[in-house]
Formats: sequence, structure tokens, C-alpha cells
Amino acid sequence: MKWLELNKKKAAAMYEQLEQNYKGKTIKQTEQTTYDQSYHQIKQDIYHIFYETMNELNITEEMVKKAAYEFDYLFGIKLYRLLTEKYGMNKYLASNDAIWRYLQLNVCPYLVYLRWSFNPDSFYQSSRRIWLKSIWWYVFLAWKENEELTREILKENSTDTIVQLVERTGKYGYRVELYKQILYKKYQIHLKDRETFRKIMILNTMRVKVTDPYLVEGGINQYVEDLFQDVIITI
Repeated sequence: MKWLELNKKKAAAMYEQLEQNYKGKTIKQTEQTTYDQSYHQIKQDIYHIFYETMNELNITEEMVKKAAYEFDYLFGIKLYRLLTEKYGMNKYLASNDAIWRYLQLNVCPYLVYLRWSFNPDSFYQSSRRIWLKSIWWYVFLAWKENEELTREILKENSTDTIVQLVERTGKYGYRVELYKQILYKKYQIHLKDRETFRKIMILNTMRVKVTDPYLVEGGINQYVEDLFQDVIITI
């Protein structure tokens, strides 16, 4: 797959045009002429899994935004598998905002609109809130063995969980194995309280500045155990 890119300046102009000139379903009509035809198949595939997710949840287009996290994680898993397995997406490509801007503003702006209405952060402006990018990374950071287990790990979370993970990159990017274990531990103990999880992530952000989780006796698993225990006991 040859990934096309869209810089932030051009993305801003395209977004402004969308917001000023198009409303609702007219976006779907106009996007047919804005993308390179080499993206025709990927566009069809993304639309397919989008509407497949709607059918799974038994919702209409107008209900996608309200479905919020439930839609995000189910569609996110499908998107992750589609882009990774069929089109060769990887963590290096996924770090390039310009690739996601092209997808969102040239290929499927209507789908982004259905989820977020007109929201510049979700379309192109905020690196960690570009919608397709954020849910791809969320699933990447949660993936454990297979789709079935990953669904179980993610289903009791919330939009705030995505924010706490995806928006907490370190100097050299995400500590992938650490984040996977944090999410898995959250799933194991059925931790649903958002504030507790937020405190865990804040404590982790502080600790990794002075402690390498790989060097802790017992490794990452023990580091995560201590992290959860220290927060939960002090609540």
C-alpha cells in the first residue's frame, strides 16, 4: 500500500471547506471526488466495517455519535485488523499524522463527521485525537493474543481510557508492552472507576521517568502489580 499524505495546512483548508460548504449527508456525496482512485478499495473496506459495526450495535447513522465508546472499540478492532492485515499498517506508519489526515479528509470524512460532527481536533488538528489514528493505536496497545480476548479487555472501558493511554506518549513513543500489561491488569481486576485508572496512569508517568519497568525485579508484570496496588491501597 502506498500511503498518501496530507500536511496540516492543506488539512486545515479542506476541513474549513467541509465545515462551511457541506452539511450532513452531502459530505458523503462530495467525498467521491476528493481522493486518489488508488484508495477506492480501502475506502470501500472502511465503509464496510463502519456499517458492519452499526449493524452489530443495531444503530442508525444518527446514533453513531451517541454510541460513543461502544462504537469506537468495536469499529477500532475491525479497523486495526483491516489496516494492519490487509494494508500493511504498522506502528511506524501509524505515527505519521499526515497519513491519517489524508484518510480522514480525503477518503472518509463523512464517517468522521458521523462520529464527531465538525470537530477540528478529531479531523486533523490534535495529533493524539485524530479519530482513526487514536482508535488504531488504542487497539494496538491493547491487542492480546486474538480478537476475542482483545474485545473482552476493551469492552468495559470508556472514552476516557482511550485518552489516558493514547495521549500519554513518552519521549520515545509508547512503551507498548507496558501499556498492554496495564490494560490487561485493568481487565483482570474489572477496574471500571475512571478516576482510579487516571491516577494509575499519572503515577506510571511519574515512575517511568526514574524507573525502567524492564529492570524491576519480576519485570513488567511486577511493575504493573505494584503500580495498581499502590494506587488502590491509598484510595
